[in-house]
Amino acid sequence: MNSENSLDEQLLKLPEVVAMVGSSSSTIYRWIDEGRFPSQLILGPATVRWKLSEIKAWLRGLAPVNEHEAPLLPPPTAVPSQPERMLSTPSPAESAQMPPTKPQRPSQAAPEVITDADGRRNVLPLSLPPRGLSRVIAAAYIGVSPSLFDDLVANGRMPGPKLINARHVWDRLQIDAAFEALPEKAGPRNPYAEFRA
Repeated sequence: MNSENSLDEQLLKLPEVVAMVGSSSSTIYRWIDEGRFPSQLILGPATVRWKLSEIKAWLRGLAPVNEHEAPLLPPPTAVPSQPERMLSTPSPAESAQMPPTKPQRPSQAAPEVITDADGRRNVLPLSLPPRGLSRVIAAAYIGVSPSLFDDLVANGRMPGPKLINARHVWDRLQIDAAFEALPEKAGPRNPYAEFRA
Protein backbone atom coordinates (compact mmCIF):
# COMPACT_ATOMS: atom_id res chain seq x y z
CA MET A 1 0.00 0.00 0.00
CA ASN A 2 1.53 3.33 -0.98
CA SER A 3 1.42 6.44 1.15
CA GLU A 4 -1.30 8.06 -1.01
CA ASN A 5 -3.68 5.15 -0.38
CA SER A 6 -2.99 5.12 3.36
CA LEU A 7 -3.60 8.88 3.47
CA ASP A 8 -6.94 8.43 1.66
CA GLU A 9 -8.17 6.07 4.40
CA GLN A 10 -7.70 8.78 7.01
CA LEU A 11 -10.85 9.69 8.96
CA LEU A 12 -11.81 13.35 9.30
CA LYS A 13 -13.66 15.21 12.04
CA LEU A 14 -16.49 17.59 11.16
CA PRO A 15 -14.37 20.79 11.43
CA GLU A 16 -11.86 19.30 8.97
CA VAL A 17 -14.67 18.40 6.54
CA VAL A 18 -16.13 21.90 6.88
CA ALA A 19 -12.71 23.41 6.09
CA MET A 20 -12.19 21.19 3.05
CA VAL A 21 -15.66 21.68 1.60
CA GLY A 22 -16.00 25.35 2.46
CA SER A 23 -19.60 25.01 3.68
CA SER A 24 -21.15 25.06 7.13
CA SER A 25 -21.86 21.95 9.16
CA SER A 26 -25.62 22.49 8.82
CA THR A 27 -25.26 22.61 5.03
CA ILE A 28 -23.20 19.42 5.06
CA TYR A 29 -25.81 17.60 7.15
CA ARG A 30 -28.58 18.88 4.87
CA TRP A 31 -26.66 17.56 1.84
CA ILE A 32 -26.33 14.19 3.61
CA ASP A 33 -30.09 14.12 4.20
CA GLU A 34 -30.66 14.97 0.52
CA GLY A 35 -28.24 12.25 -0.58
CA ARG A 36 -25.81 14.77 -2.07
CA PHE A 37 -22.85 14.23 0.28
CA PRO A 38 -21.00 11.18 1.66
CA SER A 39 -22.49 9.89 4.90
CA GLN A 40 -20.52 10.00 8.11
CA LEU A 41 -19.24 6.88 9.87
CA ILE A 42 -20.76 6.57 13.34
CA LEU A 43 -18.00 5.48 15.72
CA GLY A 44 -19.80 6.07 19.00
CA PRO A 45 -22.78 7.81 20.57
CA ALA A 46 -21.31 11.26 19.90
CA THR A 47 -18.45 10.44 17.53
CA VAL A 48 -18.67 10.63 13.75
CA ARG A 49 -15.97 10.74 11.07
CA TRP A 50 -15.80 10.98 7.29
CA LYS A 51 -13.42 9.08 5.00
CA LEU A 52 -10.93 11.44 3.40
CA SER A 53 -11.08 9.44 0.15
CA GLU A 54 -14.86 9.96 -0.10
CA ILE A 55 -14.56 13.69 0.58
CA LYS A 56 -11.82 14.04 -2.08
CA ALA A 57 -13.94 12.09 -4.57
CA TRP A 58 -16.95 14.27 -3.78
CA LEU A 59 -14.84 17.40 -4.30
CA ARG A 60 -13.96 16.07 -7.75
CA GLY A 61 -17.65 15.30 -8.39
CA LEU A 62 -17.10 11.56 -8.79
CA ALA A 63 -18.54 9.87 -5.73
CA PRO A 64 -22.00 8.29 -5.80
CA VAL A 65 -23.75 7.99 -2.46
CA ASN A 66 -24.36 4.29 -3.11
CA GLU A 67 -24.14 1.89 -6.02
CA HIS A 68 -27.78 2.56 -7.05
CA GLU A 69 -27.43 6.32 -7.52
CA ALA A 70 -25.89 8.59 -10.07
CA PRO A 71 -22.79 10.55 -9.06
CA LEU A 72 -23.32 13.27 -6.49
CA LEU A 73 -23.77 16.84 -7.49
CA PRO A 74 -20.44 18.65 -7.28
CA PRO A 75 -19.94 21.16 -4.50
CA PRO A 76 -20.56 24.83 -5.22
CA THR A 77 -16.87 25.21 -6.02
CA ALA A 78 -14.77 22.25 -7.05
CA VAL A 79 -11.53 23.95 -6.02
CA PRO A 80 -10.00 22.14 -3.03
CA SER A 81 -9.57 24.24 0.06
CA GLN A 82 -6.21 25.03 1.64
CA PRO A 83 -6.35 22.18 4.23
CA GLU A 84 -6.85 19.60 1.46
CA ARG A 85 -3.88 20.97 -0.46
CA MET A 86 -1.79 20.49 2.67
CA LEU A 87 -2.90 16.85 3.00
CA SER A 88 -1.71 15.79 -0.44
CA THR A 89 -0.15 17.24 -3.56
CA PRO A 90 -2.39 16.86 -6.61
CA SER A 91 -1.09 14.82 -9.49
CA PRO A 92 -0.34 16.64 -12.77
CA ALA A 93 -3.62 15.26 -14.18
CA GLU A 94 -5.56 16.62 -11.19
CA SER A 95 -3.77 19.96 -11.48
CA ALA A 96 -4.80 20.27 -15.12
CA GLN A 97 -8.46 19.70 -14.20
CA MET A 98 -8.52 22.27 -11.40
CA PRO A 99 -9.59 25.78 -12.36
CA PRO A 100 -7.03 28.41 -11.50
CA THR A 101 -7.71 30.26 -8.28
CA LYS A 102 -7.64 34.02 -8.19
CA PRO A 103 -7.44 36.17 -5.08
CA GLN A 104 -10.56 38.06 -4.09
CA ARG A 105 -10.47 41.78 -4.60
CA PRO A 106 -11.40 43.81 -1.52
CA SER A 107 -14.64 44.90 -3.23
CA GLN A 108 -15.71 41.23 -3.48
CA ALA A 109 -15.17 40.52 0.22
CA ALA A 110 -18.27 39.99 2.30
CA PRO A 111 -19.22 43.01 4.41
CA GLU A 112 -18.57 42.78 8.12
CA VAL A 113 -21.65 41.74 10.04
CA ILE A 114 -22.20 43.72 13.22
CA THR A 115 -23.98 41.86 16.00
CA ASP A 116 -25.34 43.07 19.30
CA ALA A 117 -24.47 41.62 22.70
CA ASP A 118 -27.20 38.98 22.31
CA GLY A 119 -25.57 37.72 19.09
CA ARG A 120 -28.33 39.01 16.80
CA ARG A 121 -27.44 40.84 13.63
CA ASN A 122 -27.68 44.61 14.05
CA VAL A 123 -29.30 46.20 11.01
CA LEU A 124 -29.20 49.75 12.34
CA PRO A 125 -26.44 52.08 11.17
CA LEU A 126 -23.86 52.91 13.81
CA SER A 127 -25.13 56.51 13.89
CA LEU A 128 -28.60 55.37 15.01
CA PRO A 129 -28.66 53.79 18.47
CA PRO A 130 -31.55 51.41 19.16
CA ARG A 131 -34.46 52.75 21.22
CA GLY A 132 -35.28 49.43 22.90
CA LEU A 133 -32.56 47.59 24.80
CA SER A 134 -32.38 44.08 26.19
CA ARG A 135 -31.62 43.66 29.89
CA VAL A 136 -27.95 42.84 29.26
CA ILE A 137 -27.46 45.73 26.85
CA ALA A 138 -29.36 48.15 29.14
CA ALA A 139 -27.04 47.18 32.00
CA ALA A 140 -23.97 47.65 29.79
CA TYR A 141 -25.39 50.98 28.57
CA ILE A 142 -25.18 52.45 32.08
CA GLY A 143 -21.94 50.60 32.91
CA VAL A 144 -23.16 48.04 35.45
CA SER A 145 -23.61 44.28 35.60
CA PRO A 146 -27.00 42.74 34.74
CA SER A 147 -27.50 41.71 38.39
CA LEU A 148 -26.86 45.26 39.65
CA PHE A 149 -29.17 46.57 36.93
CA ASP A 150 -31.87 44.18 38.22
CA ASP A 151 -31.38 45.63 41.72
CA LEU A 152 -31.66 49.20 40.38
CA VAL A 153 -34.92 48.29 38.60
CA ALA A 154 -36.26 46.52 41.72
CA ASN A 155 -35.63 49.55 43.97
CA GLY A 156 -37.01 52.02 41.41
CA ARG A 157 -33.79 53.81 40.48
CA MET A 158 -34.02 52.47 36.91
CA PRO A 159 -37.24 52.10 34.89
CA GLY A 160 -38.96 48.78 34.39
CA PRO A 161 -39.16 47.16 30.98
CA LYS A 162 -41.81 47.54 28.34
CA LEU A 163 -43.39 44.30 27.16
CA ILE A 164 -43.28 43.56 23.42
CA ASN A 165 -45.03 40.21 22.98
CA ALA A 166 -43.08 38.04 25.42
CA ARG A 167 -39.90 40.13 25.29
CA HIS A 168 -38.86 42.63 27.96
CA VAL A 169 -37.34 45.75 26.42
CA TRP A 170 -35.99 48.83 28.21
CA ASP A 171 -36.53 52.28 26.71
CA ARG A 172 -33.15 53.94 26.22
CA LEU A 173 -34.60 57.43 26.74
CA GLN A 174 -36.17 56.43 30.09
CA ILE A 175 -32.84 54.90 31.11
CA ASP A 176 -31.12 58.19 30.18
CA ALA A 177 -33.55 60.16 32.35
CA ALA A 178 -33.18 57.75 35.30
CA PHE A 179 -29.40 57.83 34.96
CA GLU A 180 -29.43 61.64 35.05
CA ALA A 181 -31.50 61.49 38.26
CA LEU A 182 -28.97 59.26 40.07
CA PRO A 183 -27.09 61.15 42.80
CA GLU A 184 -23.58 62.42 42.21
CA LYS A 185 -20.78 60.93 44.26
CA ALA A 186 -20.45 62.87 47.49
CA GLY A 187 -16.82 63.28 48.34
CA PRO A 188 -14.33 65.66 49.86
CA ARG A 189 -14.42 69.25 48.73
CA ASN A 190 -12.08 70.01 45.82
CA PRO A 191 -9.51 72.52 47.16
CA TYR A 192 -8.63 73.66 43.64
CA ALA A 193 -12.22 74.67 42.79
CA GLU A 194 -11.89 77.91 44.74
CA PHE A 195 -8.27 78.65 43.84
CA ARG A 196 -7.75 82.01 42.16
CA ALA A 197 -4.51 83.31 40.76
